[in-house]
Amino acid sequence: MAEVKSQVHVQIKKSEVLRKDLLESSLKCMELIQFYERLRSLRKEKNNLISKFKTLIGEINTLVQQLDFQELPEIEVSVKEQKKIKQEVKEKTKPNTIEVPRKARTQIESEIDEIRAKLENLHL
Repeated sequence: MAEVKSQVHVQIKKSEVLRKDLLESSLKCMELIQFYERLRSLRKEKNNLISKFKTLIGEINTLVQQLDFQELPEIEVSVKEQKKIKQEVKEKTKPNTIEVPRKARTQIESEIDEIRAKLENLHL
């Protein structure tokens, strides 16, 4: 025998408020996903930079070990001159700011904008 499935409809009171709440929660979820993806890419970039840094430090250490300090002339420098030299080195080696190019709009950003537009269209 075939079973007859009956459909049940339920009326939702204040459906506009519920829809607005659902849109707001989905917007927050999308923003969290976007933040997580950006965090993941930054971690990956950080790990790449750390590995490059470690290889450079290794190269520097091997070059310093190869350097023969006995052949270098001895120079006597006063404390004041040492401070001036350190100050000059600090001024020359100020950190450079890196400009990160703005990427094209991602799919998540466009979905976030769509959700915001839907929220604005709700009249509450």
